[in-house]
Amino acid sequence: MRHGDRRAPPGWCSCAIRDSLTSEAYVAQCAWQRASLAGRPRHPGGGCGFARNGTYPRQTPAGMRIARYYCPTAHETFSLLPDCLASRFPGDLDDLERVVAHVEAALSIVRVAIGRAARIRAAAARRPATGPHARARRRGAGNGS
Repeated sequence: MRHGDRRAPPGWCSCAIRDSLTSEAYVAQCAWQRASLAGRPRHPGGGCGFARNGTYPRQTPAGMRIARYYCPTAHETFSLLPDCLASRFPGDLDDLERVVAHVEAALSIVRVAIGRAARIRAAAARRPATGPHARARRRGAGNGS
C-alpha cells in the first residue's frame, strides 16, 4: 500500500476485535498475542487451512502490534484490529472521534457566523445611509450624475 493510500490492497481484510481495552492497555498487555477469530470469515465450515500469520506493527500508538491470519484458499490475510483503533487511519479511534467532533463544532460555528453576517448585511441595507459619503451620493443622484 502506498503512503497515504487508504484503500485496502487486494487480498487484505480488517476484522474488529470486540474488547474494552484502551490502546495503552492493549500495548501493555500485549493483547495481540491473545487476539483470535471465533470462526473463519470466508469458509465458516473450515477445511481451508485458516491459520495465524504473525503480527505487524502500527506506527501509532507506539508499541502497537496487529495480529494477522491467512486463508490460503481465499488468498487473503485478515488483520484483527482492536476496537480502540481506527481502521486505515493512524492512532486511536478516540483521537479520531475527537477530531471529528472538533471539525463538526467548527463547521457549526462557521454556519452561525455566516448567518450572523447575512443578518448584519440585511440590516445595514435597510438602514438609511448617513455621513459625508452618503450625503454626496444623494446630492449626485438628484442632479443626474
